[in-house]
Amino acid sequence: MLQILYNYLLSAFRNIIKNKIFSLLNLLGLSIGIAACLLLFQYVYYENSFDTFHSQSENIYRVRYDGYRNGELMFACAAAVPAVGPAMKNNFPEVLEYSWAFPTDGIITTDENASFRERKIQVATPSFLKMFDWDLSVGDTSALSKPFTAVITKSMARKLYGE
Repeated sequence: MLQILYNYLLSAFRNIIKNKIFSLLNLLGLSIGIAACLLLFQYVYYENSFDTFHSQSENIYRVRYDGYRNGELMFACAAAVPAVGPAMKNNFPEVLEYSWAFPTDGIITTDENASFRERKIQVATPSFLKMFDWDLSVGDTSALSKPFTAVITKSMARKLYGE
């Protein structure tokens, strides 16, 4: 068995030495094909792994808003008009819940009259915490159901209120 394997390898090596250019082209094509396959696999893996840490990730969808003029795509946006969520819930029984988050910035004032200018604030509907699995240290998923309430990170709580 070992002798047969040795003969095959010897024959392959002699063939590579005899046809150098042809062998180089074959190896180059094989290398490019494997590299393209690995890059494609990595891209597909990344796209399929996005936000899968939520328990209901297979049932969460993002609505896109694309603008067309005369049949031509003018812009593509990953946001939708706020009225889309209620309309979809009223018209499609498959839609159990909807939520939206709107990025903004502004000034935050604490009870101690300290003010901070913050960027990357998200204004969201109360159902946001029910749809997504975010661990809350204090409180529950009804945190956004009352006016003038907020959910903040631990680092933001330290910044606003100290230790």
